[in-house]
Formats: sequence, C-alpha cells, structure tokens
Amino acid sequence: MATRASRLRQNTSIVGHSPEPDFPEAARATFFFDCPAMPSLLKRPSVLAVTALIALVGGALTWLPLFDLPGYELSSALTLMLALAAPYFGIRAAECLITERPTLRELLKAARAALFPAVIAALLPLAFAWITSALSERCSPSSGSALALLLPLPTAVLGVCLGICLKRCLRKTSRALFAVLLVLLASLAISLWPLWAGPQLFALNHLLGAFLGPIYDEALAVDARLLTFRALTLLWALALLLFTALVSASSSISRSWLACAFGACLLALGLCWHFDTALGLRTTEADIDATLGGKLSVSPQLTLHFPREKPKEQVRRLAFEMAFAWSELSELFGATPQGEVHAFFHRSPEEKRRLTGASRTDFAKPWRAQFHVLDKPWPHPTARHELAHLFGAAFGSPIFGVSWRGILGLNVGLIEGLAVAAEAEGDEDFALHAQARAMRELGLLPDLSALLDPAGFYAQPGARAYTASGSFLRFVHERHGGAAALRALYPEGDFVTATGQALPTLIAQWLEALDTIELTPRARSAAQQRFGRGSLFQRPCVREIAALERQAAPLVNADPAQALALYDRCAALVPDDPGFAWMRAELKRSQEDFDGAATLYEDLSSSSNAAPHVQGRALLALAMLDWRAGRLDAARDRLERALALPLLPGDERSALIKFVAIVGDEASRELLRRYFDSGAGLAELLALQRLSEARPDWPIAPYLLGRQLWIRGQGAEALPYLRRAHEAALGHPVLVEENLRVWVDAAFWSGDLAEARAALAEWEALGASVDQRARELWQRRCAFRERHGD
Repeated sequence: MATRASRLRQNTSIVGHSPEPDFPEAARATFFFDCPAMPSLLKRPSVLAVTALIALVGGALTWLPLFDLPGYELSSALTLMLALAAPYFGIRAAECLITERPTLRELLKAARAALFPAVIAALLPLAFAWITSALSERCSPSSGSALALLLPLPTAVLGVCLGICLKRCLRKTSRALFAVLLVLLASLAISLWPLWAGPQLFALNHLLGAFLGPIYDEALAVDARLLTFRALTLLWALALLLFTALVSASSSISRSWLACAFGACLLALGLCWHFDTALGLRTTEADIDATLGGKLSVSPQLTLHFPREKPKEQVRRLAFEMAFAWSELSELFGATPQGEVHAFFHRSPEEKRRLTGASRTDFAKPWRAQFHVLDKPWPHPTARHELAHLFGAAFGSPIFGVSWRGILGLNVGLIEGLAVAAEAEGDEDFALHAQARAMRELGLLPDLSALLDPAGFYAQPGARAYTASGSFLRFVHERHGGAAALRALYPEGDFVTATGQALPTLIAQWLEALDTIELTPRARSAAQQRFGRGSLFQRPCVREIAALERQAAPLVNADPAQALALYDRCAALVPDDPGFAWMRAELKRSQEDFDGAATLYEDLSSSSNAAPHVQGRALLALAMLDWRAGRLDAARDRLERALALPLLPGDERSALIKFVAIVGDEASRELLRRYFDSGAGLAELLALQRLSEARPDWPIAPYLLGRQLWIRGQGAEALPYLRRAHEAALGHPVLVEENLRVWVDAAFWSGDLAEARAALAEWEALGASVDQRARELWQRRCAFRERHGD
C-alpha cells in the first residue's frame, strides 16, 4: 500500500493528476499554464535529437530552389518529417502518464508537452525561411505563409494524439511504433486510391499532408477544400484523445460524457465521409458529369463531356475534331485504345481545379481511359495531345498504360514525347523540328537522355522538355520504323530492340537532322520568347508571381487600376520579363494614360530581353498612339520598322492593313483608325459596308467584313465578302493566304465542301506557302469528311 501511494504521489508531481472531473474543469488556468510533463519529455536525448534533426534538415532545405520560402514545398517536407516524428513525441509523452487511468485533462497536457518539440521543429525552418526572404527584400515571405502553417501544424497535432492513443492502448513502445508505421501505410493507400480509381489529381492525407495538384499549376492558394480537410484533421485528433480517455475512464460519469463526445466526433467524421464529394475532398466522374451537364457519344469508343450551355455548333465542331483526331492517331500509331474513352471539357480553371485539383494543366489518365482539359474554341489546342496519351495505353506498359522502366522508372520523356509527336501542325515556322532546331541554335536544347528521367524532365522548363522529346520521337517515327517502332519502344524505352540503334546513336542522328533545317527569322524570334523562360526551379518568386497573375486576370476589364498594381508588383519581382511590361502598357493605355503606355512600349521596342517579334508588337502599339494623335509620319515610320522585324502572322497582317490605311485617303484612314482603336463594333462594320459598296475594287473592306462575320460564327454570310476580297487582289501574300484560310474554314463549317475545295485549290495555286502545313491539315479534314460525313 505504501508503494502504491508513493507512485500516486509521483504521478501527481509529474502530470498534475487530480481526481476532479475532466471537463469543464479541464479549461481552468492550470491547463493553459501548467505542464509538468514537458520538462521530463524534453530531458530525453532521443526527443531532443529528433527535434534537432528535423530543424536541421528543414533549415538545409531552405538553400534549395522553391524551398527557400515559407510556402508549399518547405511545409510539405516538414509535414512528411512530422508524420513520423510527432507520433514518436506522443508515445514518449504518454510514457510520462504512469497512472493506469489518465484523465482527459492529463492526456491533453501530455499532448501539449509532445506538441512543443514538434512545433519547434517545424517553426524553426519556417521562421528561418521567412527571415531570409524578408531580408532579401524581393519575394514576399507572407505569400505562402497560410499554406506553410496549414500543412505541418495539424499533422503535428494529429501525430501526437495518435502516438498517445497507440501507446496507451498497446502499452509497449515497440508495438506502438510499429502500429504508427502501419497507420501511415494504410492512410497512404487510402489517400492514393482516389488518384488511381477516380478523375482527381489531388491527394489529401491527414498525416502526410496534401498533394494539391500538378507541378505546372504554379498558383497555389488556401481554399475551402484545404480548410475543410485540415479541420477534419483536428477533429480526428480530438477523437483519438477522447477514445483514449474513454478506455481509461475510472467513473461511470466520465465514461458517459466521454462516450457522448466521442460519439459526436464519430458522427461528424461519418457525415463528412458520406458527403466527401460535396465537400470537395473526393471527386467522381458522376460529380463532374453533374457539374458539366453536356454529354455526347461521338462513337461507341468515344464520349465527350462538356458544359451544358455550349452552343450546338461548337459541340458539332468539337465532335468532328475529336473524330478526326481519332482517325489520324489510329493511323499514326497503328493501334486504338481498348474500351470507351471519356473526354472532359471543363468550363474554367477554377471549376477544373475544384473538381480535379488541376486548374490550367490539362492531363490524361490512360489507365482510366479519360482526359481532362479546359473547354476552348475550335480547334482545341490540347485535346489531341491528351487523346494521344490514351492511344499510348494500347501498347504501353501494364502499369498505368504508360512508358515504364523498372520499379519506379517513369520514362517521362517518352510519355510526353509520344503525345507531342502526335500533335497536328499548322505553321512551318512553329513546326516541331523547327522549334527544336531553334532551341539548339539558342543553346537551350535539353539533354535528351536526361529527359527520360522524371528529375531531368521536370528540372527543365516545360516548353523545352515537351518540344525536345516530341521532336525526337517524331524523328524516330519518321526514320526508324514508323508506328511499329513507336509501339515497340514505348512500353519500356528499349531503343535497341525497337530501332536497332542505341539511344546515343539515335540522339546524334537527330541532332544532325536538326542542323539541316533552315530557320526563318520569325521561327527564331518565336523560339526565343517561348523557350527563354526558366523552369519552375529557376525562376524567382514563382509561386507569388503565379498568385498575382491569377488575381490580376479577372480584373483586367473589371478593375484595370487594381490589375495594374498587381502587374506592377510582378514587374518589380522580375523586371526583365517583357510579358509584364506589355501587360502594364496595355492597362495604362486602357486607362488613357497614353504617355505612360508610350514609355513602356518604347522600352519594349528597344529591350534586349524582348524577342524581335515582341519589339515589333511594341512598335505597332506606338504607331497606333501616333496615329491617334495625328502624327501620321511618325506612325508610318514605326510601321515600316515593325514590318522589317519578324512579326507573328496576326501582327504582320495588322501592320500591313494599318500601313495601307495611313498612306491611303482620309476617309478610309479615319474609318480604319476607329476600327483598330475602338474595336470592330456595329458602327464600324456598317461604315466598312458602305465603303465596300462605294469602292468595289478596294479589297481591304470585304476582307475585314468577311473576317469579322467569320469570327462571329456567320461563315455562310462571310463567304461572298471573302470571295470578293480574293478577286480584288489583296496583294500581299500574307493577306492573300489568310483570306484563303478563312474562306476554307467558313465554307467547310457552312457545309459547302465544294466551296472549301475550290478555296483550297486557289490556296494550292499560290505555290510556296507560308502556311503550307495549315493547308495540308485542311486537305486532310476535307478528305475525312468526304469519307465519313459531318
């Protein structure tokens, strides 16, 4: 008896045991300020060692790109470490509870004691990252602070409570530690299952943290899903403590109210599990279908899912496009997907992020025979690419239906290269091999062998990695066995078996082939802009900039002043980025700050960081400002300088028409100034119509009228104007070819295939063509419609 009384006195000195009821007395001041177990816990060398290890590893991570800020990357790494360390701290804290039946208040104090080293281990690296970023006076340390706290701290709370619960229930420390590992593995499997079995691309794990989406979605933010998920994490922690107190309760009164509280927690958790899709914690195809509302079976093998309000004409075009792509991919690969393919077209980045976790990144799940993209006007820029991934599943490895080598050997270069190689091309200067050649000339072409490894692929800017791997795979298809070679190569990346050549030999041959391509100045300029941007790991403040751009996008028209302030911050972070200078200039012009806009345009027109075609676009904007102010000679001079640069097709057409207007008569000059300055409104179109009737030999008016009718979806009404413009001789080959392209498009979608063929014949009669690939693509579309109908 004396020994037992002595133990009880020791227990009282360690944990402050009191026979008084747990709650509401547990909320007394002693609970918040008295924690006798903490000194005992912190005296343990193992606890101090684990705390120091996490702090040191976290601090070391801050020297790496992206981890140098208190944001998603650093907090995710700390969360993973705490998923192991926090339960250990909880187990050690539970060892201080030498009484056989600890009260809830004692358990809460033990949890608080265990939380101290866990929180310190997490906060020290975050604080170090916050201080260093604040001292750098560049990136804002607060931009990712909410994420930095929401990921590791709830994990620490849950981990501590899990450790205490397992230690009290299993008694032995070794058993408790083994149970922690089992819980982590089981929770990981539960979290990964929706990634495999559903359409989502996000994963939530109460202990291991949250995978918020693909790497190319740079803008990350705290949303309702993450807040709900972390609230549930804390609810699980409370449930564990209540359960531990319940099994240890010594009185019927304590057991009664603890059972009620534990039951309430289980009920809340059960309701959240039942309504997990409504809360955004999980997504199914049925949820997406209910949200989108539109559905169409193009064939027994292909079903489209799209917004219910999508106009019928656009649905018809999308269905044709996908059927056409299916036919061409079948021929390219010599295989088709097994089972039914589902293509989902989402309304907006926000909706797509809420449903799938990926906002602006389109993706495919070959093992699920589905892909998800943003709904965009015809022709869709990425649907064919994602469909190609599903075709790859027909001959890919059994694991996920992609290229896979070894246990964890994703051949990312082959996976993405196959899809890029299958894309349609509509412009010679932007052709795959030409862009790869431009990268090689600019010294930006990645090492192809490194792209076959996930680390090497994602370390490169996406545009470079995708283009290089796609060009290489198309080269293999063209020179080393066609579809059979791709099918043999794709499953495991065995180049020798597929082509008879080793990878280094193939790369050398590919580089030799690239060197034979002659680049136009426009192709070189476009490549300079597209591939000049660094990767996610090379750009400064990438998360903050992405968040600023995301905030600014909807404000460009609604609140230009606020959007300008956000882009000003972006430009301050990356002063050499011409894209931000352009947006700032455009916003100043929209607010009629013409002097401020002119200053920014002038800087762009002479900036060495801007590609030549960007300099030309700035000169076009300056020419419009001069034209508006009546400085016609200055405007003409700027247009001549712009036309001497390798402008993109749309800018070149605009410059040509503006030049014609400035050197023309006063009536047409003033009409076209309003057309370009104020937009093609009804008044401007009516004026163009009158001018077209008064001057039937002037091709610019019918060209612009036909083009505007075509843009508005009135293809049949546009045809007479487009024919008149062609007959009146537009003169410059760029304008002639664009008029023919629009003519073919309008006739094709108006259902007049003979008219489309006639326009194609006129196009082919031009001989050497700027848009020869676009012409060939239209010829294939017409041939497909002749074979299969609309």
